[in-house]
Amino acid sequence: MKLFVYMLRRIVTNPYVLFWGVAFISFFVVIGAFVISRDLPNLEWVKQIYTAAWFGVSVLLSFGAAAVSTTIMISYQTGGLPHLFRFSRLTPAYFLGSLLLGSVLSTLIIGTYMLILVTLLFSYSLKMWIAPIDIPLTYLTLALAGVFFSSLSLILGGPNGEVQQEDLPVRQLHPPHPLLPFRLRLSLHGLR
Repeated sequence: MKLFVYMLRRIVTNPYVLFWGVAFISFFVVIGAFVISRDLPNLEWVKQIYTAAWFGVSVLLSFGAAAVSTTIMISYQTGGLPHLFRFSRLTPAYFLGSLLLGSVLSTLIIGTYMLILVTLLFSYSLKMWIAPIDIPLTYLTLALAGVFFSSLSLILGGPNGEVQQEDLPVRQLHPPHPLLPFRLRLSLHGLR
């Protein structure tokens, strides 16, 4: 439980998540609510679809930024994980579970912020109350999106291996943490 709380606190207070995932996206939501929405026709269904589209885009971009920031944070923290897995009670399943649960709850926090921001700004700007109809379904979708973005970002975390000499024909690419059991080998013959 301590690891989960640590992961959640680290993700939510990460300056990259706070800037790129929250502040930067909030700036574009303000632009969408007050600048771009001036050209909308005065139809209720158009305003609802416009607001829903902005909520979807803001969640998509903020979750992507949070997932990438989490992956970068984890890639710099995992140097001692093999030692901890071997000589302590920490298991890979507990570490991965805490990481995913912390990522999902942090995306739920960010999603709640985006939901409140989009609802208030667009309701004020468009002069009508626009809110989601089904809140539990919205949170279920936010949780599934958090699982998807966190998992995808961890799996596609990027190459971490380097070629030691320029003459080596094979470059090993591996995830930034020891939890994923595969290694990719790419041949560099003919790419020069």
